[in-house]
Amino acid sequence: MRRLYMYQNSQGVQVRDFLEANEARLKDKHFLYVVGTNLEEDTYLRRRNTRGSKDGINVKIGMSLSGVTARLKSYTHMSSNFDPRFPQSGIRVLFLKQFPRRTSGETGSSIVARVETRLKQILREMDRSVDGRGSEVFRIQPEELFQIIEDIGNADASYEPRRQSERFGKTLLWMITDSDTGKQTMMFAEDYDEVLMRFAEDYDEA
Repeated sequence: MRRLYMYQNSQGVQVRDFLEANEARLKDKHFLYVVGTNLEEDTYLRRRNTRGSKDGINVKIGMSLSGVTARLKSYTHMSSNFDPRFPQSGIRVLFLKQFPRRTSGETGSSIVARVETRLKQILREMDRSVDGRGSEVFRIQPEELFQIIEDIGNADASYEPRRQSERFGKTLLWMITDSDTGKQTMMFAEDYDEVLMRFAEDYDEA
């Protein structure tokens, strides 16, 4: 089985440095990612919950079905690349996990979309949302977040096999051409009516 790429680092690495080392392996793949800013309000780690505040750091959760590199770069356009002269500048990558794409023989919504939806639902139920920061920003301990993602991915990491109709695997009719007269005659398989009837029943059920 092909190994899927994953990166995690509770401290994070600057987006520019991360892409310089990994950009080639990120193209045209499904990814769930977690990023954080270098702002003091986001990086200050609270060790425990207190009245009116949550433990952890602020992180942003997102996904990409093809262009995660462009998505990560877009955050640097908005918040600038890290500059040592300005310690609170830039964006850090804390987590990036690749999920399998559907094959032609599989069906269902993308696994990464299901994982992202379920993850955000769990974090809201845990009261990890950050007021005034949108629906994708949560405050949580990075290690705890990584484990939640792993648990969700393990529970929902497959697609349904696509149903194969008999019409794709069996010739039901064909044409015969008389070599002397050029006249064409249509020939039907003996079970033509039976196969079409079963297909119609399957279609009605769907």
